[in-house]
Amino acid sequence: MKPGVALPRAAGPLLLVAAFAAGAALDALPGGQRINLFAPPLLAMLGWNLAVYALLLVAVARHRSLTAPQRRLAAWLHAAAALLACGAVLSMYARGSFLEFRAGWDSTFFDAPALHRFMQWLFGPAAALGGITLPTPDEFAALRFSAGGGGERAARWIHLYAITLAALVILPRTLLAFAAARGSAAPAPSIGARPLQVLPYSYQGAEALRAGLRAALERHVGGPVELQLAPSLAQGEEAQAVAAEVLLLPLTATPEAETHGALLAALPAPPALVLLDESGFRRRFAGPDGARRLEERRALWRSWLVSRHLPALFVDLSVL
Repeated sequence: MKPGVALPRAAGPLLLVAAFAAGAALDALPGGQRINLFAPPLLAMLGWNLAVYALLLVAVARHRSLTAPQRRLAAWLHAAAALLACGAVLSMYARGSFLEFRAGWDSTFFDAPALHRFMQWLFGPAAALGGITLPTPDEFAALRFSAGGGGERAARWIHLYAITLAALVILPRTLLAFAAARGSAAPAPSIGARPLQVLPYSYQGAEALRAGLRAALERHVGGPVELQLAPSLAQGEEAQAVAAEVLLLPLTATPEAETHGALLAALPAPPALVLLDESGFRRRFAGPDGARRLEERRALWRSWLVSRHLPALFVDLSVL
């Protein structure tokens, strides 16, 4: 997600309603009233959520943090994923209350022993939690439709899928949604603590824009900050860099490995935020193609900073 990405105020609740409705309308039991135990879409839903958890673990391992707007967006998305699964579970039980479903399996490439082992791996934890007995290898083989078996009543398989979805999707996604929402209500821990150290680099006039700088950072972290503004460093003075949570740069500059890269290497620790002031750039390129130039320069900086795992905040400090 890009810095500053956020949903419009009314979009979040609408997303939740749409997710639940999509889950309820999902053909979670495909094949009419004869269910193939290993057919999508429920397996696809499980696989998708496990992939999301893997990506979250990678992000944590790489110490990537989210801004407050990104946390709010993440909270809505996690809640929507949980409600999608809730809708699918309720749909299974609603349809199963009025229709008799028969559960079995078929496969072109796998035999009964292989799929029986997969079934034990997939549903074993849910069977233990729900006190549900799984079929023996012979009983499982007899459920093969193409072998003349008619399957069995699908009640226990609906229970197993419901417990599995609750354990692997609904509960984790709900907890993640609450965690993200709680994080978005407070200042981001990496830059939200007071006092807040700011280091200007190749930047003139920071003191005159102190009020705008404080307003921009308070809006970003969601709370008051005590601004500690270090003296501006000029190009060639990178070795004198001091620790700072925020690096202040003019958007008029283009990212250069020889200067900005050297500065980042000289800092005792990476900054939690790179704030790029657009005021000088907007004055310099105020013509009809100014908006295009502005977006191009933002994209250039954003790409350069993303490659270094640093979040960017673009602000015109002269209007705050």
